[in-house]
Order: sequence, then structure tokens, then C-alpha cells
Amino acid sequence: MKAGAFDFVGVPRWRMLLCVERAMDRGARTQRDRAMGQSDLFGAFAASSGSGAWELERPELYVDPGADETPWTERELLAEEKSALGFYISGHPLDRYADDLARLGTPLDAVKEMGNFQEVEVVGVVTALREWTVKNGSGRMAKVVLEDLTGTCDCLCYVSEYIEVEPLLKSDDPLLIKGKTRVDADDETKNVLVRVASVERLADVRARESTLVTVTVEPEALTAERAARLTALFEAHPGDCSAYVKVREAGKWEAVIRVKGARVHPGDELLAAVDHLFGGRVTGVA
Repeated sequence: MKAGAFDFVGVPRWRMLLCVERAMDRGARTQRDRAMGQSDLFGAFAASSGSGAWELERPELYVDPGADETPWTERELLAEEKSALGFYISGHPLDRYADDLARLGTPLDAVKEMGNFQEVEVVGVVTALREWTVKNGSGRMAKVVLEDLTGTCDCLCYVSEYIEVEPLLKSDDPLLIKGKTRVDADDETKNVLVRVASVERLADVRARESTLVTVTVEPEALTAERAARLTALFEAHPGDCSAYVKVREAGKWEAVIRVKGARVHPGDELLAAVDHLFGGRVTGVA
């Protein structure tokens, strides 16, 4: 369910998970009643009414009234996919940063072709981590597998750096890693590693280097209600970036409007909230 096996039902995954317990209780009760020769008035109706049966069995009918019905963000959905399967299906955490990847770091497939001791900056998400205590007992070091949209690369983190960056390497956040390449002499394939010097959250890097946030929507999407909610989101995330709304009708015209007085922080929280408001990815930063 977390990975989308029941997406065909047409109910969001987060909502289906909210109703699992009640649905299972209902199923158990129905089986118990059948074993005792009893029937449910509504169950009998559902069994005989064709399309009505489907409507009565819709999972959203089972959500507890007091349940938290906050939809998942794109990041939360991907995290649930990975927790269930070990990999992503419907997207990748770096998709939101696709326009920034070439500017911020060297693609990992290119790192494979580099030689020893070259300074490099790479961007990706950690997909595997192995840590161990060094022989003299002075601390732990780690090797991680970093993944971007072009491939993977091993990154080696020594004791002094690992103390500082361990929480980041164990998070699901897209990261910017700075270091130097090292050809692994113990590997017959001459695998190129990156020895880690520093690690930052990619969201923090982008926020620091960005100057504007743009929201691109179709004319019919920018209703008065959404415009008011968009303004409220901007006010709730103050920062140093200008905010623009680009209204366009594909292939015909577009208008760019600067949101007067808005200075925003282009963090993932704001971008995800704006995307959710308009029902798709509409935000961009530069």
C-alpha cells in the first residue's frame, strides 16, 4: 500500500493507511457474522446493488473522524516507498533539484572517470551506509553509497569528518558532498571513491544561493482563494528571495507578476506546500 500497489483504487495512499485498522475490523466482523449465520443489512444491500457496492466499500468511508488527514508531501510519499521496497518508484528525491544538479555538482557517472586527488563536489542521496570502529579505537568511520540521477559513487568518511556529518549521512535528505577523489587500489576495477571533507543539505545550499522563487500556473488555477492562500504561505516563510507568479496559457501568452512585498525562504517546506496548493509541481527557484 505504501508503495502504490492499491493506487488503482483512486484513493491517496495516506488516506488508505488511515482506514486500514477499521477496514480490518470490519472484515473480521463480517467473517464472524457469516460464521454465525448472520448478515448485515448494509452488507446485503451492497452485495446486490452493483455499483452501489463499490461506493459502500470505498476505504475513505472508514477514516476515523478525528484522524489527521494531512496529505503526504512528495518527499513523504517517496520515503514511504523506500521504506516498503528499498527503492523509489514514482519519482526520486533529486527530481525537485533537476535544474540545479549540473550547477551544484559533478554528475556521479563523470566521477567514475576522474583520477586521484581531484577536488570534487557531488550531489545525491545516500542509499547505503556501512560504519565500523577503527583499529585504534579512536572512533568510527563510514562508507556510503551516494546516488544521483546518473548513477552511484562510494564516498569514504574518516573519523574526524564522520563525527560532524553522521546525522546528515543517515538522513534521507539530498546532500552536497565536497571532497577529493581517490582511486581504490584494493579494488581490481580501480573504483573511484570520494573522500568526504564536508556535507551539507542540498536544500540549505540552494536556499543560500537562490534569489527568487517562481510559481508557474495556468490562468484557471489562480483563483482568488488560491491567491490568498499563496500569499499566506509566502508570509509564513519569510526570507531573502523575491517571489514571482508566472501565469501562462501554453503556446499563447504568459505574464510574470512580482508579488509585492514578498520576501521568502525557498526551503522544501514552502515549495512542497505551494505545489500541494495547486495540485502539482509549480514551483521553481533560481
